[in-house]
Amino acid sequence: MTGGRSRGIWLAPVLALFPMVLAATDVRDLDVGFHVATGRAIDAAGEVPATNVLSWSNPDEPWLLHQWIPAWILHRVDASLGNPGLVGLKMALVFVMFSLLGAALLRRGGVIVAILGSVLAASTAFPRFLERPLLFSAVGLAAFLLTLTRVPPAGASCRAWGPFLAVAAGIVAGTAVFHAGVVDLWVVAAAWVAGLAADVALPGPAPDPARRRRLGLAVSWLLATAAATAALLSLVHPHGVQVLLLPFRFSSDAWFHEHLVEFRPPPFEPLLFPGLWATLALGGAMLALDLVRRAWTRTLRGSQVFDALLFAAFAALALRHRRMALPFALAGTFAVAPAAAGLLEGCGRWRRPVAAALLAAAALLAVGTVQLWRTHGSPGFGLHPSHPTRLLSFVRDQALPEPSFVSDAWGGHWLREFYPARRTFVDNRLEAYPPEFYKGVYQSIRYGEPGWDRKLADWGIRTVVLRYTTSGEALFLEERPSLRQLLLGNPAWRLVYWDDHGEIFVRRDAVPPGCAACADTRHMDPDRMEGHDLAGVAADAGEILEKAGPSVRAFRARIAALQALGDPAAGVVLEEARALFPGHPDLEDLAVAPGSH
Repeated sequence: MTGGRSRGIWLAPVLALFPMVLAATDVRDLDVGFHVATGRAIDAAGEVPATNVLSWSNPDEPWLLHQWIPAWILHRVDASLGNPGLVGLKMALVFVMFSLLGAALLRRGGVIVAILGSVLAASTAFPRFLERPLLFSAVGLAAFLLTLTRVPPAGASCRAWGPFLAVAAGIVAGTAVFHAGVVDLWVVAAAWVAGLAADVALPGPAPDPARRRRLGLAVSWLLATAAATAALLSLVHPHGVQVLLLPFRFSSDAWFHEHLVEFRPPPFEPLLFPGLWATLALGGAMLALDLVRRAWTRTLRGSQVFDALLFAAFAALALRHRRMALPFALAGTFAVAPAAAGLLEGCGRWRRPVAAALLAAAALLAVGTVQLWRTHGSPGFGLHPSHPTRLLSFVRDQALPEPSFVSDAWGGHWLREFYPARRTFVDNRLEAYPPEFYKGVYQSIRYGEPGWDRKLADWGIRTVVLRYTTSGEALFLEERPSLRQLLLGNPAWRLVYWDDHGEIFVRRDAVPPGCAACADTRHMDPDRMEGHDLAGVAADAGEILEKAGPSVRAFRARIAALQALGDPAAGVVLEEARALFPGHPDLEDLAVAPGSH
């Protein structure tokens, strides 16, 4: 029902070069570390773990590991090639994904539509080009969409349907083995079957007895593919088909939405996400116009119903969960392509000027996307600047004592750096921990609720590694002190390290003997950037600069304290800071009183 053009199919890999370049960004995904550690665990045990082997707090908790093959691949690439290899793998997956999408768009809409659709999809998806298993299921989604452009024509025999149904079933079942994101393919399949059902219900120009047969074949295919997928998952996953329930659990649980940014709606910021909002607005408008036109002329068919349902389903998912921007980029542009081609052909003698205007708009969007990629994407083949490299090195170099309590967002970094020597108290694998543990233990400690110190003692925790308070956490706390402030004010704990990313506390009675690099911050709260004893703040910041190394946060604290004390050294410290961090906005806005040099 979706067949189309084949001319210019060579253009598909050319169109994929643009998104592939956008994927050339530093490793920044918070979860890549636990995927790498999962691969290490599989290599070490020779089997897929069925329990939470990455955690020391819940090692026996059942773990619905639905992405072990991509995790093992990420581990092997990381072990062989490091960060450049992970970025290269990401680029390769994006290239394959967009080559498949480009071929599908060329078949459904022609060259002009394929160019515009590829740019829209790349601009929509590039913030989600992360080093994670979702890319594998996105490749499966693109392959499935391309396969749907090969649906046998009306009147084709059952034998002609065989190869198409076999290939489509293989793509779905194969994707299920890689990632639970296969549910996206089932959404597409459901929309496709609904379109065939609409063909049976809608009046046609002439009776077509093959319509019911096509619908029956599609329904039979759905059931057979579901059975094949279940059988395959039972062979390769310890928990079988249960892993496919995870997306529904994450999507329906309000607690996940509250604590996981990627499950929240995307912010309405068209200048930061131009592709997403342009695809939603432009694609929705084109589909609506096409549906109205076809309803008016009584030419509405099941293929248009399929496209409308496909676009609506993925648009709703993208507006509900920002992590769905990538699947929406693929399915949304695929769905709009025939309508866009039809509207373009309907322009008559204005077709060429309209096509030129669309290509110009695509070029402007591409330029704007590149600018966003340069300013917000951190182009490169290393680690993203937000990675707490020095902080983790301090833990390793000073042999800080175990067990450790680490911010869940940094659990992946921790596991990639240390597993299996060190494991996590908790991390972002929410499916691997009991919800009551997350709420009643981890978050209770993190938010400094009454009894936090007793819980730390009960778990025997001796090292606490925390990233600074996020804006969302600050809103939740409503200016109440968090664990960071409570540890700083507790004499049983010592703030031994802090930099621009986070801070490390160690129980005083557990600080490694002879740890000359361990500071003893008493007067400065680096999380809130405040302190009341100016001389103590200046001394604390100076000690951190000496022992932990240069950081903007420590420089700002020392400069402000020295200036408030009237110490002329403030100007000297400011010059040193600007030399080490040239152009940093948090230093450029500082000024010292005249004569402070």
